[in-house]
Amino acid sequence: MNKVAVVADTSDFATALQRSLPDPISVDWHQPASLPRTGPAPLTIVDVDLRNRSTVKTLRLWLKGGITGTHVAFFVNDRSAAEPIQAYALGATCVLPRPVEPERLARRIIEQAGRVCDRSAIVVDTFMNCVLTPVDALGAAIGNAARGLPPELASIEAAGSTVVSAIADIGLKRWLEAVESHHSRTLRHSLVVTGVMVAFAQELGASLTDQRLMATAGLLHDIGKVVIPISILEKPSALTPAERERMKVHPQAGYDLLRAAGDVPEAVLDVVLSHHEHLDGSGYPNGLKGQQISDYVRFATICDVFGALIEPRSYKRPLSGAEAYETIKGMPTKLDRDLVRAFAPIARMVV
Repeated sequence: MNKVAVVADTSDFATALQRSLPDPISVDWHQPASLPRTGPAPLTIVDVDLRNRSTVKTLRLWLKGGITGTHVAFFVNDRSAAEPIQAYALGATCVLPRPVEPERLARRIIEQAGRVCDRSAIVVDTFMNCVLTPVDALGAAIGNAARGLPPELASIEAAGSTVVSAIADIGLKRWLEAVESHHSRTLRHSLVVTGVMVAFAQELGASLTDQRLMATAGLLHDIGKVVIPISILEKPSALTPAERERMKVHPQAGYDLLRAAGDVPEAVLDVVLSHHEHLDGSGYPNGLKGQQISDYVRFATICDVFGALIEPRSYKRPLSGAEAYETIKGMPTKLDRDLVRAFAPIARMVV
């Protein structure tokens, strides 16, 4: 790694970083409006205002598709739940909370010289490209939500259609492999749940319309997490009781945001608001029980719980499909028993 690119509005950080690095490593500064046609350097640092739509659009095109052996680090506001997720959606391989000290980063670069993050999975296995459209759309939706704006529903629906086609073509197992390789926990969870929901809908013989509807619901089901601090969303250990209570506001927050958009299907709104409700009334935010919970929500809740169980966390190992299925079978008062039985083939798709 002998070249570092810094994308920023001013050259201040690039200049300071160059002073802290030995001569063999050069630092090139680029403004967002004048990015090199050759694409990102082996290490590219991005320090821009992610609220600037023009800048975001330019970066999305520049980073689109990924480049083997390229490591892209975004500087983000650690008080924003949306910025890290949006950065990963644009192509970040890691995010660093501001302020970043040039000297400290220089030491990390020197330590890691010659060892860069391998993003080859994005380009070597072409099936992984099916993940990029949903990531792009979801990242844009989260960015809008952070500014109090509704998502572009057409983009989300198009992304949902991509997931439907991908699951039909490559199957749930390979979808999960693609998602697992390069996304933040929060973004990854939405993509995992969306894939599981689509696979389950296909297993049940749902119409193409309903498959796409569930894909849209899956992508948007946690959009309300934009109001949750990133320190809670990406916490490397189990949440405290107070943090769990804070998390419980996200279904209502997501519902309110999407309801204001005016064109979101009722089934999607229902899933966003109620995917943490349980049949015995022990869920949230409204403590619904029994027949108060729609079939769409019952369906989505099983997929959401299963998705969380099979995902890795720093404080727990991911469960196998069989282990996760045994767990949801052990929740007969909370989850729809008939749907849980029908879910068995989906669990078998997950190693």
